[in-house]
Amino acid sequence: MCESSTLRWKMKRFRSSLLKAWKRGGRKKQDTASEPVSKKKKIRRKPHQSGSLIKRFSRVFKRDKKKRTDKKKLFVWMQKSKREKQPGKRKRQRPPRIFNMGKPGRQILRSPITTGVLSAFLLLILSYTLIIEPLDARHPAVRQVVQATTAPRSVEVALPVTNVQAAAASPRLYAETAEELLKENEGRVAEVFPRVYTSARATALTFSGIGSLSETEMLVSVLRSKSAVGTFFISMPELETALEQITQIVRGGQRIGILVLPEQMTDVRNLMCDLLETKARLETTYGYNGDYVLRQSYGVPTDMLCECASALDWPVVTETVNATPETLRSEYDILKIIANVLPDDGALQRGGIAHFEMNFFGNNDRMLPEYIRQLMDTRNPYPVVPVTDILRNRQYRYTYPVPGNAVLSELQNAIYPGHTTYLNVFEKIKNGYIGNPRISKESLMPGFSYLERDALDKIGMVRNERQQVFLTFSGWGNDVIIDSILQVLEKHRATATFFIETGKVAENPNLVRAIAEAGHTIGSSTHNHFSLGIELDKGERYVELNDDENYALMQDILTSMTTLEAICGDVRLTNAKPALSTYFRPPDLAISRLGLGTVFDLGFTYCIFGSYDAEDEKAKDAISLANELRLETRSGAILMLHMTNESLYTPEALDIYLNRLELEKSYQFVRLSDALK
Repeated sequence: MCESSTLRWKMKRFRSSLLKAWKRGGRKKQDTASEPVSKKKKIRRKPHQSGSLIKRFSRVFKRDKKKRTDKKKLFVWMQKSKREKQPGKRKRQRPPRIFNMGKPGRQILRSPITTGVLSAFLLLILSYTLIIEPLDARHPAVRQVVQATTAPRSVEVALPVTNVQAAAASPRLYAETAEELLKENEGRVAEVFPRVYTSARATALTFSGIGSLSETEMLVSVLRSKSAVGTFFISMPELETALEQITQIVRGGQRIGILVLPEQMTDVRNLMCDLLETKARLETTYGYNGDYVLRQSYGVPTDMLCECASALDWPVVTETVNATPETLRSEYDILKIIANVLPDDGALQRGGIAHFEMNFFGNNDRMLPEYIRQLMDTRNPYPVVPVTDILRNRQYRYTYPVPGNAVLSELQNAIYPGHTTYLNVFEKIKNGYIGNPRISKESLMPGFSYLERDALDKIGMVRNERQQVFLTFSGWGNDVIIDSILQVLEKHRATATFFIETGKVAENPNLVRAIAEAGHTIGSSTHNHFSLGIELDKGERYVELNDDENYALMQDILTSMTTLEAICGDVRLTNAKPALSTYFRPPDLAISRLGLGTVFDLGFTYCIFGSYDAEDEKAKDAISLANELRLETRSGAILMLHMTNESLYTPEALDIYLNRLELEKSYQFVRLSDALK
């Protein structure tokens, strides 16, 4: 046996003995004291397994016990120690591995199938890079196929496109068309509409500043659930940055308007080219073919914008109500927001335009859609339609204020001071005053003598033989209350007389026009709730007006009639009489001799209260109010109701009341102008 073989044999025996010693030392020692001495087994030790050898290597095992817990780790450790002790042999450096897949993984990677799959994948990438992409840049048809197959999941199908990039690269593409349109327009400017003067039952919601895709989807969903169509204003940069949002808007059946930014208004021709280019992009990229409307991003629309709008025959709109004012940006209570935007229990109006800024509430995408939902549920009685549809419906549009030459001849110069003299003033009062049973005491009729009080009417009825009843409404409220009353009257084919306090009518002229065009008579009830007597003792006593108060009353009534004449002075009823009458109702059941004298001196033909004051503003429920009205109904009765924001149960009670009388078929409800001369 050679020396090398002998050495290997010795090393093998040495490692084997070392392993056995290590295993024997790791076992749990038995409790030898409990066993009999005769049963103890003698362990014969070989020379190389002596205790001195075990003690020699015990320190080695204690050094790193965790890493050497099995045979394999021990062997590896010994081999490593052996290599380190051999001189002149350097350690082989291996390249670092990103991940260790092991032998099975390397075999799979080297297999022919894996190689073929990877080669096909690389070939696909190269073919797309070298062939399809250049074709996509040159051929719109190929680009359409590629975009349709790679469309994002949030969009159902990508809309067909043309070479929008080429149009963007040449902004003066429409220079000749713009020049021709501006030349034909001859410098005319379009009208700006903060509201549309119309009596149609419609209101408009507009939006600008496209927000996130999530907010847009939820907003469009809310509008569709309410059968509403809003108008979304899109700026030129948003055509590139809000592809998915605009697609959702168009597919959701909403309308598009163009939002003009200040940086676009440097020159009228450049602005005209931008508008034409934006229109072309909306039609080709998104397939939009609706009407267009313009809005300036902020501030008053400039003459440059209005000139371009006139050349294109597009309207320019602003807003009646700014529904997202900057002061409420940090407010997240929707009820508080609505109360601030529409104070005094206000509501959205006929022909009104309520404007909303998208992305107004930051990352809270649910806030604006929920705001729209609650606003439409509580403060909007009208269908929401595109603002262009309201503008196009010329059947209900009118000119405000009504031109002087269009006012009906019966109303021209009808109200002015000087219709009475000192001698005939009481005769005018006696013939034109229709009172109320509650106004009979001396304390409630200041200025009249005993004989005069006795001569005045205290019944409050217009006697007739045709079983006619007269519904009258006084005051003024929001669109929710008044439109509900009009809907009930139309449902039952009843007409009525409305005495309007005109102090807030200028903010909502369309509603007054709607009352007149619905076939009802309109009268005045002062401008600012000006009483004809000075109240004392909480309405138990009134005193006469002084000269200054009487002059203020005269100016107030003149303002009221001028306001009404500017809204409905050209409307004629089916009975050939003007819708605006010369009938007057004093507020608060308060009169005085001087106050009534002023009313008739101005030219009013009648001062009318009624036979029954329903006090519906204090009603607790609709059924009890309807029962009271039925008890007071008789031929010639004038029922006094209200149309203020506090008249919460009046529309419902009126519906119940008219349903009952329709079943009885005993009365007809007509206007006061149908019975009075």
